[in-house]
Amino acid sequence: MAAKKQRREYDDVFKDAALKRIEAGEKVGAVAKDLKVSDSVIYGWIKRKRDMGDTATSKKPDTVNNVKDAIIYLKQAEALMIKRIRSGKIKAPDGIQLRMMLALKSLTGED
Repeated sequence: MAAKKQRREYDDVFKDAALKRIEAGEKVGAVAKDLKVSDSVIYGWIKRKRDMGDTATSKKPDTVNNVKDAIIYLKQAEALMIKRIRSGKIKAPDGIQLRMMLALKSLTGED
């Protein structure tokens, strides 16, 4: 039985440096090869940056260490969801999105 490939984690500085190189005109493939990551990983960072603005390398839910970071993350996710609803990419919030919105409201006390 083959060993499962271990997933690598990249810090925000690493991701930002890669994205800046691409913004400066380098090809995704060249940057990926140089950094020893797959093209698809970098395309994921590009998509997150496009979807979330300057928070492309923001923390994922499994790395959020405190309530303040959780609130920031949830507000970003809620804003993205509202943007997608308004653009017609999604019709209405699903169960996960509704739970996220309720969690945000319970953490912030907002109505």
